[in-house]
Amino acid sequence: MESKSKEITMEKIISDLKKNPVYSMSLGGKELFHSNMLAWLLMSEDNQSIKQLFGIEKNEVVLNVFREHQNLDLLIVYSSEEVKKRIGDISILDDPDSELSTNIDLNFIIIENKYKSIPKKQQLEEYSDKLNNGKYKVFKTKLTNKNTRCYLLAPKIVLKNALGFENNEGFLKFREINGITWTPINYKDFKDKIISKNHPNEYILKDYCDMLSALDIILDEYLRDDIDNNLVFPNAENIKLLKQIRFYDIYTKLWYGITQKKIEEAFENKVAFNRKDFGMTRSIGFFEWKIEYEEKLLVGVQIQGNQFRVFVEPYYKKKPKDSNKFIASVNDNSEFKKNICGWGSNIINEAFSAAEIAPLNVDEYKYLKFADFKYVKRELDSNMTIEKLASIVSNALKMLNDENKIKGLYNDISSKIERN
Repeated sequence: MESKSKEITMEKIISDLKKNPVYSMSLGGKELFHSNMLAWLLMSEDNQSIKQLFGIEKNEVVLNVFREHQNLDLLIVYSSEEVKKRIGDISILDDPDSELSTNIDLNFIIIENKYKSIPKKQQLEEYSDKLNNGKYKVFKTKLTNKNTRCYLLAPKIVLKNALGFENNEGFLKFREINGITWTPINYKDFKDKIISKNHPNEYILKDYCDMLSALDIILDEYLRDDIDNNLVFPNAENIKLLKQIRFYDIYTKLWYGITQKKIEEAFENKVAFNRKDFGMTRSIGFFEWKIEYEEKLLVGVQIQGNQFRVFVEPYYKKKPKDSNKFIASVNDNSEFKKNICGWGSNIINEAFSAAEIAPLNVDEYKYLKFADFKYVKRELDSNMTIEKLASIVSNALKMLNDENKIKGLYNDISSKIERN
């Protein structure tokens, strides 16, 4: 049975958001906009429930909220009412580098706001390490494990698919990360704490809450249901509708972030590779896995949009500082092109055949290049499942790790790389 909220059609949601002035204001910087709204609410005396959500007691007062200070999304400074009275000149609180009296007790809250990307444990580890090492300071006061609390604010589907946590459990409960406790808060709980009725800015807050409700349905109903279909590519009809309100970029970025996680869950511990990369290009997903050969060659699998590619390029440690490259003549060398095309098409055909997908004729493949990146491609079917794609990637990487599959190519082209 579908949830009650799913009875609201995507078309209705789009129509309502088009009429919502707060949503229009948010389009300039979607994630930053939410951070700014939260900062404003925390500084307001009319929304104590928001403060309590982040552990600030009734007898405590927010002194200031800093955005993007030392690369932190939000840094809240708070203390007791008594401390606020003792500070005196309130304007000094606007400068985080100013120095207050040394006998004033301050407390801090770090909020990492993730609305349009999947959080990674590695990033939270970096923040934890900096906190442990006294790298964060406000008013000449070091933030420590004792005077600071840390939160991750994100939609539920984003928290659920956070990367890097044991057993791929995501981040739906508090976690100790390098000795620092991080607590998740989802946007729905945040929205439910906003008090708009009889607020001086009642209509703004009501529009903001309506906006959060609509976006919650898009992400935690439509996006979730689309993802549950386990297809590689997002729902084309939903993308078409979301382009009307410029929200498709968040939808697709989250989609591909979660898709990356699912692909890796399916094969990462079963095949060997040295490097991986994930990103977005022109609002489509980009995945890449590379294998190093004797610091001379890199071979691998790359997926960009609906193109499945097997590629080869010169080995590098820190591109573009390394000057290794193919000699200029290889691009006009028919034998070189033939060898690359034959090698790549065989890998692709075998990988697809092992996943029970018919191979293509060899003459349907072409040698392609982008600078020193040489590749062969095949298009993926629009209804390709994640499980099927994971099987194909796994098969291809296993073959690329097979010396018998790579030896001929390695011997043939490694000599055609300039090394300075």
